[in-house]
This record gives sequence, structure tokens and C-alpha cells, in this order.
Amino acid sequence: MRLLPVVILSVALLVVLAQSGEGKRRRFGWSAERPLPPPQNSAWRPLWKALWRAIAIKDVSDIVRFRKPAYIGVRTEVQKEGGKVVGLRVVLVAEGSAAQKAGLKQGDIILSADGKSVPPNAASAWFSQMVLSKKRGDTITLKIRRGKEVSEVSVVVEEYPVPVEPREHGEFEQLGFEELSALDSAIRNSGLQNELAEQLQAIYAETIRHIAPIKVGKKVYSHPHFLSEVMYALRNPTKSPLLAEHLVGRLKLLANTYRQDFSKLLGRVADMLDCAIQEQVRRRDMDFTLERLLSAMEEARRKVEEAFSGLSKEERRQFLRAAVAVAQRTSTDQKLLANLLPLSYKVNYTALFSAASKLFSLLEPTTIKALIRSAQKQPDLNKKPEGVTGDVLFYGESPLGKVVVGGAGRNVYTGRFALIIDVGGDDIYAYPVATANLKQPVCVLIDAGGDDTYDFGGAGGAAAVGGVSVLLDIK
Repeated sequence: MRLLPVVILSVALLVVLAQSGEGKRRRFGWSAERPLPPPQNSAWRPLWKALWRAIAIKDVSDIVRFRKPAYIGVRTEVQKEGGKVVGLRVVLVAEGSAAQKAGLKQGDIILSADGKSVPPNAASAWFSQMVLSKKRGDTITLKIRRGKEVSEVSVVVEEYPVPVEPREHGEFEQLGFEELSALDSAIRNSGLQNELAEQLQAIYAETIRHIAPIKVGKKVYSHPHFLSEVMYALRNPTKSPLLAEHLVGRLKLLANTYRQDFSKLLGRVADMLDCAIQEQVRRRDMDFTLERLLSAMEEARRKVEEAFSGLSKEERRQFLRAAVAVAQRTSTDQKLLANLLPLSYKVNYTALFSAASKLFSLLEPTTIKALIRSAQKQPDLNKKPEGVTGDVLFYGESPLGKVVVGGAGRNVYTGRFALIIDVGGDDIYAYPVATANLKQPVCVLIDAGGDDTYDFGGAGGAAAVGGVSVLLDIK
């Protein structure tokens, strides 16, 4: 989950605030490698000439302010009676807001503001502009109707709430994120600031939870699920253009530092991840055997065990139940789901990613061909196979679970296996195969040919819930 989507970062491709006039803070320092800003008297700022020659954004410095916009904390919708607009109905009053303090309640009908009646057209936008024209401490007088009674209430305007704590990361100190971005302004001018505030409050309520640090040797991973930049963007979606511009500058500076040596650049990026990328040697093992794959799977199992060693037996049981429910998208106990996130913080992701990486590195075409040859040479069956019918070449049990090698004929797999190698044929997998969990943490399926049918019910085929799963269907 490291890479939670930052859906609004693409806005940066279209919106870059102009910086003009004296006394403006720069969001970050310009280097010799960054394109220089236009002259101070320019009203238009082209975005990176080579890529954005046809796109430009008009100077919006007049709306870039250091004060927060006005806010009273209500959400409204148009109220019509007899087909005519009579006012704005209050559908939500924010907890602790100026509107709540003034006595506004859900269901009230706002008939006028400061003596001006609600207009028949664009009423919501009109009311937003009435509020935004105020400053903190100003009063707006609303005539409201509650039931059959009409009265006036005075609301003392407050500042727009920003429900996030200040950044402490040094790289953002000079960004000037207290400014309004152009997206902020678009939201404000569209009268959507109340809706945005509610969404930010909801995001904040989720992301403020304590994220337990993970220690691996001398390294401490303080945010196992989120990069700090992703967390910031989630909590401050309207600042994404500024954040994106900053990150582009950082990446460009990094690329120039390494003089476009992309192997070093990728290595530097990998150092920031839970599991650093290691040099991989392409394997051409012509003698890779079934026994060696099982040994590698056992090593992966030990790594998975290490990854979840921070959870008690009961916590593992809760983790598995909740994770499977999420994967299946079934309704379940909300309390159980609420426990999933804090339990996942206790997982050692470095060990978990290492388990997957080492196993995946073995599955190279030459190695797989050798593995299939080895599987075909297994001794004849010495016991009746369970969970599979058809052309079975080998069946056995290992500490990881059941192991089966299917022949070139048609096989039907109905049971849970740790390892399935099928050398061909039009097979049917009537069970969600290669589905790992905390009870069977490593599962591998390699099907070497045929027109196969998979039943991906439940959590789905090759779904890893607390483990590592591999499904290779080779055509």
C-alpha cells in the first residue's frame, strides 16, 4: 500500500501559479537547471517551453493571499416551492462552526443574507460569494424560516478551517503552502469550500491515527503505508499543484546530480523504499529442480513468518478475517475492519517484500523449463491424490502443504495446494488456486500450457493475504 494514489497531482500539468509583484515569497529556490521565471511585469507565465508551448496560465497573483477565506460552516441546497426558488435549505451544520454557534439548524430555510433576498438563479454560488466577501470577525445577518416561524440570526464569520497539523519536513519549509493555489481559488469561487472542508475533516480523521514505526536493524520506517509526500497530498489536495511542482524540481535536481546515470538514479530511489532494489543476475539454471523450488518456497515462508512476527496469534486471526473480507468485498463487522489498519502497521514490510523478491527471481524462462523437466521425472504415485483428479504424475505432502504435478491430460483441481506444476492440457481449477494466507503463506502455480479454466471466486486466484502467491499460466 505504499503507493496510495495522489489523484490530483495531474492538475499540476495545467496549473502553475504565477509569481509577480514585489514582496512575494518564492515557493522554492530556483537552480541553474530549472527554467527561470518570467520577468516580474509579465502577466502570463508559459509552462516549460519545450513541453507546454501552447499552454499558459494568466497571472492569478491577485487571488493568492496569505489569509484564509471566510467560512461559516453550512452546506445548503436550493429550496423550491411551487416550482419557484424561495431560499436555501440548510442540509448540514458543521460541528463547532460559526453557524452552529449562531443557532442555525439542519432544515432551516435561508431567505435572505444582509437584507438581500436569495436570487432565483445560481443561489448557492450567490450565497458563497456573500460569505467570501467577509473577513474574520465580520457579521452576516440571515433571515431564516424554521417551520412556520421567520426570524433573523447574526453569524460571526470565521476563517476557513485547515484540518492538518503543520509540516515538519525541512524540504517543505520554503514552499509557502499557506498560500491559496489556483485550485483553491476555483473551489472557493464555485462555492464548494464547505464540501471540501468536510472531506478534509474525514481524511484527517483517518490519517491522524498513530502509525507505529517499524524498526529493521538501524532503519526506522515511520510510515509503513504512506510516503510523507503522499500523506501531505491526501490531507491537502488543493495544494497538489504546488507539491507536484516541488517534486518535479527535486527529481530534476536529482537526475542532474547523477548526470543522467539512471542506474545510480534508480538505486537512489530504491534506497527510499521498504525493500531496496538489489542487483539481479539473470538465471539460466538448466538443472533447477522441484526440490530446489520447494527449498526456496520454505525460505520465503520463513521470511513471511518474520514479517508477521509482531502480531500475536489472535491478532493474526483477526488480520486474516478482516483482510479476506476486504478482498472479497463482503459486509463484515465494522469493528473488525477498524482493527485491520493498526494491525497492518505491525507488519515488517521489508521482510515481506524480500520473501516475494527472492521467489520471483527464480522464475525465469530457462529455470521454469528445467523445473518442468524435473517435475516430469518425479517417481510414480505412491498414494491416492486428494483434491485433484485426472492425469496426475506426482502427488506428495511437504511442510508447506500439498504438492502435485499434473500431466499433459486434463486435470481438475478442487483442493488447496502449496505447489501445483501442470505440464499441459485443458485443466480446470475449481478452487481459488495460489491463494496464500497466514495459514499457508506461500503458494505457487505453474501451468505450462492448454486452455485452462479458473474459478476465481472468494478472494480470487493468486491473492496473497498475509503471504506470497505466484500464478504463471504459460501459453
